[in-house]
Amino acid sequence: MPDDALSDEAALWFARMRGPDAETERPAFEAWLTERAAHREAYNWIAEVFSLGRLVEIEPDPLPTVQPLPSRLLQAALVAALVLLMGVGGWAVLMHRPDSAVSMASQPVMSGRGLIITKVGQIRAVRLADGSRITLDTDSAVSFTYRRDIRRLELVRGRARFDVAHEGRPFVVAAGRGTVTAHGTVFDVGLAPGGAVTVRLLRGSVDVALPVSGIVRSSASATTRRLTPGQQVAFSTSILPPAQAVVTPDDRWPEGVLDCDGMALADLVARANRYTRTQIVLADPDLGRLKVSGAFRIDAPQLLADRVATVFGLHADAEGDARIVLERGSPTE
Repeated sequence: MPDDALSDEAALWFARMRGPDAETERPAFEAWLTERAAHREAYNWIAEVFSLGRLVEIEPDPLPTVQPLPSRLLQAALVAALVLLMGVGGWAVLMHRPDSAVSMASQPVMSGRGLIITKVGQIRAVRLADGSRITLDTDSAVSFTYRRDIRRLELVRGRARFDVAHEGRPFVVAAGRGTVTAHGTVFDVGLAPGGAVTVRLLRGSVDVALPVSGIVRSSASATTRRLTPGQQVAFSTSILPPAQAVVTPDDRWPEGVLDCDGMALADLVARANRYTRTQIVLADPDLGRLKVSGAFRIDAPQLLADRVATVFGLHADAEGDARIVLERGSPTE
């Protein structure tokens, strides 16, 4: 993703080239486009965002009472107008800035269609118009379509927690090949890059359905499992296994906290590395077999590395912003 200034510039060119003065602007646009490779990359990124319906990046900070609209909100208005002209109306998209600590819970997403996105290192909560709340884990995306007869969502990637408001319309979440139908409940759904889906129930009840063949988005002609609190089910093929008790709860991930009870250090590091560009590296693979217990913040790599180093008598050496190496000290140390 390009930086904010460059993405703003590319978005404005994208708008101009779809406006009434496109031909007049074309020489200047082509000169800008060929000036730097970064310009082409930023323009292509904006075009991809539009093609996927990912329309705008909304600042979560509340608007001041007396102040001109910031450039990003002006861009949002311009983009919204373009979307209507392009016939893609009805989409509402939230892409959150990594440096913002303000929750989106106070900004409800209106009825219709939309796509909610988080970047690497972000955990964000969004309240929908019906009162349901969705919390997205790092690098995740959830689309939603609210109609009069159904609330239909899809986990596109990553992981999300759904806190479902009671009402008459069904609340159905599609993930991978299956669907999850909620009954006024709280549950987690995770979608791995290979297509494996894990559903964990925290409160209430859900029906997890998987079609015997083909990809469907309803429970018709599908194997169904009803979960009770404390159960989970994982699937990736046309076979839906029985529900099982959750052995290693991961209930506090929306807080950026991982509770470990004898977890291998390699697994802890792998989970933490999903939340940051700064990767923790084990200098010796044997270190990965060390067992870790306790509560750890997995969204703060330096803090995590320092704590692990203290517990096991290791060194945590930062190599710029790219990585932190955990290694054993010398024999004398």
